[in-house]
Amino acid sequence: MAQTANLFIVTLERELKRRKAARHALARRERKLDRQLSIVRRQLARVSGNGNNGHARTSRPKNEKSLRETILVVLGRSKHGYTLDDLADKVRATGYKSHSKDFRNVVYQCIYNCDDVAFDADAGKYRLKG
Repeated sequence: MAQTANLFIVTLERELKRRKAARHALARRERKLDRQLSIVRRQLARVSGNGNNGHARTSRPKNEKSLRETILVVLGRSKHGYTLDDLADKVRATGYKSHSKDFRNVVYQCIYNCDDVAFDADAGKYRLKG
């Protein structure tokens, strides 16, 4: 009986070793095919006309005036100025186009770097200097 058990264990160990080797070979083949598929996808994207890995590319909106000029025009219409939220809304209302997800921050960055705009801390509004 002990001899039969030993024979059974040896057979199981041999089968386990065979399966591990097969798994290792399949994993190696999978990595190779993944690399090849990646190359084909890049080539397909290049042939399709966009090098953006098959994703659609949006173009930057074209505006007649720059954001700085548009902000100065909007602020020039108001004696009392605008809060940052109101200013962003007014700039958008002029037809200024932007794909920004945080347009309010874009407006802030623009007025922060603009010497013609001052912030009235008491009123919490931005207005033209002078």
